[in-house]
Amino acid sequence: MKTIVLCGGSGKRLWPLSHKRKPKQFLSLFNNKSLFEMTINRNSSISEEFIIVTNKSQYNLCKEQLKFEKVRFILEDIGRNTASAITLACLAIEDKSQIVLVTPSDHIIKDQKAYIDAVKLAKKFALDGYLATFGICPTYPETGYGYIERNNSHVKSFKEKPSIEEAKTYFKDSSYLWNSGIFCFKIDTFLNELKKYSPKIYDNCLKVFNKNNSENNNYRFSKQDLIDIEATSIDYAVMEKSKKIKVIDCKFEWNDLGSFDSLSNILNSSDEDNIINIESKNNFIINDKKPVALIGVEDLIVIDTEEGILICKKGYSQKIKEVTKRL
Repeated sequence: MKTIVLCGGSGKRLWPLSHKRKPKQFLSLFNNKSLFEMTINRNSSISEEFIIVTNKSQYNLCKEQLKFEKVRFILEDIGRNTASAITLACLAIEDKSQIVLVTPSDHIIKDQKAYIDAVKLAKKFALDGYLATFGICPTYPETGYGYIERNNSHVKSFKEKPSIEEAKTYFKDSSYLWNSGIFCFKIDTFLNELKKYSPKIYDNCLKVFNKNNSENNNYRFSKQDLIDIEATSIDYAVMEKSKKIKVIDCKFEWNDLGSFDSLSNILNSSDEDNIINIESKNNFIINDKKPVALIGVEDLIVIDTEEGILICKKGYSQKIKEVTKRL
């Protein structure tokens, strides 16, 4: 199959570690590898080609970290969310009976075998004319993720990011899965469902695609052309409306690293030589080499980079987007 990698983003949720010039998917945080590199490596054995959707300012970052030969780029002047990004990528693939896997570039996935098993099942659903989505069994009541209500592989409904009370209810109910944002389908199935449920997005994407500036098999789309496309997600445009959805109950460990709280569950900063804890515990620190001393505090996130300094109580890191708005 071909794999569409969604690689936009402005780095707002992990400021000041990530920022517009270098969003989180390009940070080499994991054994000197970035999330983007790990995404390519994870899918290289099952992908005959990658179609990477990103913005022009991050094109060179992608090229620097790529070690896979068969790659095409969809380059956008402005982001219009996942519905248009996926549609433009699908329009760039000539064979509309082709099965594609759609994946974000900034997720952690552990257990490669379980991941490949999930992709194989998704491919079977795609061959049968379904849009397959990957669900993750919740490990705690998370308010930052969307949820999928299901009966086995049948999707009953999609739930938006819940309140903490709703999240606790979902967590106790085994019929709810986290919505990972990973999909698999035949291109013509997806485009037909998009035409049916969001015809304006389809028409505008087709119009923009037919005006594209193609060079070396890469596609460039200007802000002037993209601005008329509604900025909405694939969930709103298609998945929440279609009757052709199947969900895979994935058995691998997954994290979308959408906050420092989730990053602190993956990275352990307490063993660093330049971090001094005195009567302090359960703190997460990332800094630019200089010593950091914590005395009599707990449950703090401390991030010190050239871009800025963040001090945040654990459990509040979703609010960093309010900081970046003010900046």
